[in-house]
Amino acid sequence: MTKQMLTLIALAATALPALAAEEADTNGDGMLSVDEVQAIWPEVSTDGFISMDADGDGLLNEEEVAAARELGSLPEAG
Repeated sequence: MTKQMLTLIALAATALPALAAEEADTNGDGMLSVDEVQAIWPEVSTDGFISMDADGDGLLNEEEVAAARELGSLPEAG
């Protein structure tokens, strides 16, 4: 594969989870509440959400969403 093709694949792989997270962010604050997460991913339990919330502020930021996706804790959009 060419370097250009690998770059496009990498960008697509990182953009798709972000698009799902944007869809979930119904109030547009750039953060995901447990209600927003469960509206898109109903299989995510409250305890599961809490385990993804690394800083314990009750919201998932971009880094927490990315980490959860990487660990497989946040599934594909439903």
